[in-house]
Amino acid sequence: MPAQHRTRLLVSAGVLLAAVALVGAVSLSNSRVASAQGTHPAVSVVESVQPPLAPPANAPSVAIPDVTASPVATAEAVSAGAAAATDPVVVAIGDSIMDGHGVDPDQAWPVLLADQNTWQFADLATDGTGFVRLGNDANTFEAQVTEAIGLDPSVVIISASSNDLGEDNADIADASTSALEQLHTALPQAQIIALSAFWGDTAVPEQLLQIDSDLDSAAQNVSASYVDIGQPLAGQPDLMQSDDVHPTADGLHVLASAIGTDIAGVISH
Repeated sequence: MPAQHRTRLLVSAGVLLAAVALVGAVSLSNSRVASAQGTHPAVSVVESVQPPLAPPANAPSVAIPDVTASPVATAEAVSAGAAAATDPVVVAIGDSIMDGHGVDPDQAWPVLLADQNTWQFADLATDGTGFVRLGNDANTFEAQVTEAIGLDPSVVIISASSNDLGEDNADIADASTSALEQLHTALPQAQIIALSAFWGDTAVPEQLLQIDSDLDSAAQNVSASYVDIGQPLAGQPDLMQSDDVHPTADGLHVLASAIGTDIAGVISH
């Protein structure tokens, strides 16, 4: 065989042997990796982490706010949250005297008391409504009772009303008894406070006194509290609106002060 052919053959054989050796090495390496993975399944591959890119030289600087909470601010926030959680949830059931007819609704006497005592408060009162008399919304106090129950309050304030004057006394007594029984049954843990009716600056009609008495009896039947608010605006026509039925804003402030004093020893905190 010519020398150059032997040289080419040797070179070809050398290349072939080198290729075989390389394939064998790769196979052995893969075999070892597979074996290691099979033997140590918990071993994970750590990816290389590239350093963050530096911002451009002309990039504007951005201030990072300090989000470390102030101990004082945090304590105040916790204290406020705890106070809100313990403030009583109060609802009021009643008529136009309770909803501040003729003045800003924020001047209604229950709203004034709620602001003073940090109650969580809902005023459900509606003009013209009574235990029997249909109000401007074509409902009696029964609708307000249903709404109050849905709010799951801790305190319910419900007042007798002069709107029931002229209605049958027995019907009024039955309706007031039914309203308080519904509240007591649905809200056994709630405090129910029944109030006598507001009249104004003149003498109280006899029938209104009977309505108050029947509400007192209804309250006693369910162990609720009854408070006779008297007539704080008696003899003070200047604190009544021109209709001589509803208090002025000043009159409502007087009423709120008087009723607040009356129920201070009754309402739970």
